[in-house]
Amino acid sequence: MAIKVVYDMTATAGKGDEFAQALADLAAVVSPLAGCDGIDILRKQDNADQFLFVESWQSGEAYAEASKLVPQTAFAPLKPLFAAPPARSVYDAQ
Repeated sequence: MAIKVVYDMTATAGKGDEFAQALADLAAVVSPLAGCDGIDILRKQDNADQFLFVESWQSGEAYAEASKLVPQTAFAPLKPLFAAPPARSVYDAQ
């Protein structure tokens, strides 16, 4: 079954533009992986430092396998920009 993995993230105050670029760079690493059907990066209209990073996957298994292939260095630019740890949720795609 297809799934959506949603990360709710907030950048340190005033770092939204830098955070957005780091998310775009991460999406460029993740989106070509087998089983990924795309990534949406959403920025909250009334808080330029808050984002949703939404990954679409063909299955939970595809997500699990692809997760093993993403190098930890892909997350390095984001880590110093987090205001708090990201919240992750997984949804069945209907």
